[in-house]
Amino acid sequence: MKRSNIELKLEKTLNKVNKITGVDGTLVVDNQGGILYSSLSYDNVDLFGSMANIISSSSEKLLDLSKQGLIERVLVESVKGKALFLSLERAHLVVLTNKKANIGMIILSSKKSAKIIREMDEIKEIPECVESKPAPETVPVIEKEITEPVPELGRGSADIKAKVAEKEEVIVASSNSIEEIIIESKPVKATPKITETKTVEKEVVQRKIDDEHILEPKITAKEGKKASAMEIPVIKPPLSFPPLPDIVTVPEDLTKKSELIIDIYEAIMLAMSIGASKIMGTAPARGMLKKSIPYDESPELLDGVDVKSNSSLQFDVIRANLEKFPLETRPKQTIDGFTKIISSITDKYGKVMGYSAFRGMIRPEFKKIYASYGPAMKELGIKEKIHPELRELMVS
Repeated sequence: MKRSNIELKLEKTLNKVNKITGVDGTLVVDNQGGILYSSLSYDNVDLFGSMANIISSSSEKLLDLSKQGLIERVLVESVKGKALFLSLERAHLVVLTNKKANIGMIILSSKKSAKIIREMDEIKEIPECVESKPAPETVPVIEKEITEPVPELGRGSADIKAKVAEKEEVIVASSNSIEEIIIESKPVKATPKITETKTVEKEVVQRKIDDEHILEPKITAKEGKKASAMEIPVIKPPLSFPPLPDIVTVPEDLTKKSELIIDIYEAIMLAMSIGASKIMGTAPARGMLKKSIPYDESPELLDGVDVKSNSSLQFDVIRANLEKFPLETRPKQTIDGFTKIISSITDKYGKVMGYSAFRGMIRPEFKKIYASYGPAMKELGIKEKIHPELRELMVS
């Protein structure tokens, strides 16, 4: 198989690091978890990309919330060795070492290689994950409203607008084999205060990011009103969990029963997307979800279905596919199809971040789902068939 140009360039750049005594291998992944280069000989290397994004993104959010500056590197120490993560702005460099490694020499050599990699044209051309970019410390954050952030949960339900300036949760999974995690950052220079007073008014303009429309403020000068500081919008993961019905009963009519089933599964899938976005960021969560969808196991249900830029599934396409199923078998086919889809995604997330961490990041939304749809899920057999790791969350 012919190797790509970027892979050859990265191999040459990291050659010195790979030759240092104690280095087991190096890995370069983009900000969506895609592997650009790997010298690792471990099984399931494809999972390393998502893991690297989780560790780096969570550490970056921790530093941002604690105002410790921009992330520089993360060092994870275990009983058998160390893992070094270096930020490349739009990618990550991972260096795995064993107990024989001189970590000081490896950090020094890796920093030099990271500087070269960061300047490569192929790295600069990687799309930026705007939702994970920290805001300047001294600049106030303003809210932006998403016009189409969440797919409708069922036909006829009202459009729901999501606020995206909410704080994100950061979940840390612990392990007995990890002895220490060291996160190093570089300070951010203070933003100079603006002494000039201007008159401003806000005018809302629309900008399109991928297939999502985001409203952000445009500032224009006008006499008579003062602005003490410049306002910079910050884009957060464009998903929010909508309100669910209080009382749900299973209808006898097959058409309405099928609609209720897909409403339940849409809520479950949305909860999983929100949870993944909280800990990884939207772009990595989208990439991971795309890799987890079992197209071969449910080809009719998933025909033409893709993942939207906000990391949610295209449920409008899924609903259209379900219309082609015979009405008398549609409820069973829907439950069987989504049982496979959810099991595949849960297993993938569980391998990357651990099942306990995965459950932790979706617990708030699952409590809402079970409070609303719990009795119906029992009656329809959805609870019985759902992945065991998720079934633990479905308690009254």
